[in-house]
Amino acid sequence: AALGPLKRVGRNIVIADNTTHNSSEHAFYPALMDVTITGNNIRTDEPTICTGDMIKIRSRNVTCTGNIVSNYPSCITVSEPSLNVIIAGNTCLSTGPETGGGVIDINSESLKSYIDNRPWFSPGGTPDYQPMSNISITGNSVVMPDFAVSAVSGRQIKHVAFRVYTGLFNAAFPNGQVQGVSINGNTVKGYNVGFYMN
Repeated sequence: AALGPLKRVGRNIVIADNTTHNSSEHAFYPALMDVTITGNNIRTDEPTICTGDMIKIRSRNVTCTGNIVSNYPSCITVSEPSLNVIIAGNTCLSTGPETGGGVIDINSESLKSYIDNRPWFSPGGTPDYQPMSNISITGNSVVMPDFAVSAVSGRQIKHVAFRVYTGLFNAAFPNGQVQGVSINGNTVKGYNVGFYMN
């Protein structure tokens, strides 16, 4: 019998003890399974042109620990359709996000369209709408510059340490797009908004 559309996917990937300098968008962008990202040093001396989220996770079963990200606005993003993610013991020395994201960000805003546009999420022709779940953010250090404390213009929210952002209600996810998130034991300095959840 034909298997139907399959996504090429790597498993058991370790990204460890690397140094990246002046990455303009993502230093690491795993869309994989069973991933370890540990002990990396990600830095820039060009923060006006290097503005992406340096570790962008679109994976399942991920451990991201002991990394240092310096002089970028956003450091780590857990994006759709991630499951079973541990973000622990990282140091984020941020310039302060100027737009909607957090230094450490969980974002499911496009989860339904992401699944709808990838046939391997639709075995037998029916989409498998799994919410993003089991995400732990523990023991991280987030430091922003002192000016970030008061850097707000109008109703715009800036300089957010941790953000959990979901899309509008959708019947495909009757119990929500993000479930089972734990944010605890982190240290934050110089923020305007510590935790933003929407």
